[in-house]
Amino acid sequence: MDSAKLETFLYVCKEKSFTKAAEKLFITPAAIKKQIDSLENEIGTPLFLRTASGCTLTPAGEIFQPRARKILNLIYDSVEAARQAKKEQLQKLHIGHSVRLHYAFASSLATYYTEAYPGEFLLFDRMKKTELLSSLKDRAIDGFFYINPQKGDFPHVPNILLGTSQIHAIVQQNHPLSKRKMITFQDLGLYDIFISAVLDHDLYESLESRFGARLHILDKEDRNSLIFSLQRNAIILYPCPVDHDISIPFGYPPLEIRLYYLKEQPNLQHFIQQFQKLLAANARTVIM
Repeated sequence: MDSAKLETFLYVCKEKSFTKAAEKLFITPAAIKKQIDSLENEIGTPLFLRTASGCTLTPAGEIFQPRARKILNLIYDSVEAARQAKKEQLQKLHIGHSVRLHYAFASSLATYYTEAYPGEFLLFDRMKKTELLSSLKDRAIDGFFYINPQKGDFPHVPNILLGTSQIHAIVQQNHPLSKRKMITFQDLGLYDIFISAVLDHDLYESLESRFGARLHILDKEDRNSLIFSLQRNAIILYPCPVDHDISIPFGYPPLEIRLYYLKEQPNLQHFIQQFQKLLAANARTVIM
């Protein structure tokens, strides 16, 4: 489906006539008909009811019209962005992180950022924790954000609080605690406990002293192990809610999300604003 067909379709919608659309586009009515026929064949349904006096949209055409406009605008915007990139007019902001970003959060953040600041482009780069600081010092990235920094992590590096993420207890639909509004340490006594490796050492040590052998580390890289653990009727302590099963706030202080950088710059401030805006609007999922 190319942009020429979409543009022709939208002109016919506006003029309600193949002939008038042809005059606007400086082509023949036969050429208009050929493009519309090709588009309808590609979609698999008629888009216009054609009469001697002109044409009107079918129900399918009415549904397709606003989407065609969005597609065409996206094509134009993409072409313009590519041209700007060729001219080195886009300012790229390169942000590192060490966790698996939730796709919806990362996609929304990149979209919010680009729409708010059209001349700028946001690029994420996932790397090991040990690589974050060296990449920042080498100017390979402009900054990085980190969830739940511990004492001694990245000393003397300027940073700012982006927001917080409440720890959640993840349980199955039929779990005995699934109706709770909050889960506390006391509620954990009867179950196996899996704790995300992202969570802090103080929480782990506190749980280990209370529950010992029933406490297990959940590898943050292995999403399948999270689901498998739930099948055992366990409780998983995770740094944010998840999209499946039931997420219940856990009675423990929220985790900090901090942005680390070496040099203040306008596009970093833009990133901070959009991150905080999105986090406030949808705090459910930052990481997988």
